[in-house]
Amino acid sequence: MELNKKELEALTIIGILISILLLILTIFYFYKIKQNKKLTKKNIEIERQKDLLEVQKNELDKINNELKQLYDERNKFFSIIAHDLRSPFTGILGYLDILVKEYDSIEENEKKEFIDQLHSTTYSLHHLLENLLNWASIQRKTIRNNPQKIKIINSLNRTILIFTENLRRKEIEIVATDFNDYEVLVDENHLDLIFRNLLSNAIKFSYRKSKIEIGSCRIDNSFVMIYIKDYGTGISQENIERLFKTNQQIESNKGTENERSSGLGLTLCRDFIETMGGTLSIESELNNGSKFIFTIPAAD
Repeated sequence: MELNKKELEALTIIGILISILLLILTIFYFYKIKQNKKLTKKNIEIERQKDLLEVQKNELDKINNELKQLYDERNKFFSIIAHDLRSPFTGILGYLDILVKEYDSIEENEKKEFIDQLHSTTYSLHHLLENLLNWASIQRKTIRNNPQKIKIINSLNRTILIFTENLRRKEIEIVATDFNDYEVLVDENHLDLIFRNLLSNAIKFSYRKSKIEIGSCRIDNSFVMIYIKDYGTGISQENIERLFKTNQQIESNKGTENERSSGLGLTLCRDFIETMGGTLSIESELNNGSKFIFTIPAAD
């Protein structure tokens, strides 16, 4: 009897110890679950912070690239001013100086020649300044686009009228046998600017007594394709690839009769055409002329 009592006490103690052990294990189990939840939560937070840092890094990279582009654009702006504004002013001042100091001794035909040169140089300077102002507006994103239905021929005729003297002086013929008049949905001032720059470029790099072809056609229900083709000096493939890259060094090229060209006009054309939803492309070969092709929205 005494033995059974001792065995019972021993079993009771063992049971209590097992219960305590189970309790400890249960507490430890739930503690580990709680710790794992905390760890999982921290890992999720770390991943969230990591993703946030990645987003911030991408934003900083984007801002850095934009700042670099602005820096390149600023350098381009000052490069154009340095190369292309100083020279026309020097020419204008030179002609005026001669006219002021030697007016009475200059023959009438020479006076007319000086005045013609002054007119041509002043117009070129005005054209460059207008391009610079439009380019600056694009960089500041303040350009206004007011599309309306217009006929291509009206804008083209205005442009040809502006360059009548330039065409006459170089004896260049405008050929428009493939030209079809369409209504387009664009900002009229922007289309005028595109035609002015492309035609000005074609005239500058055309040889005397050559021709410039202008054509147009519908390419689908939404767009009209227009091209201006000259038979002048042409552009090498390397320079075509560099033409619209703003981080490239600006070099003021000269036309076939030493007309100056900054290349800014082509960049403007591309930017304005893209704001209309169109595209600008170039087909050219050195010493074999150039063809500038652009698309703009059709009116219907």
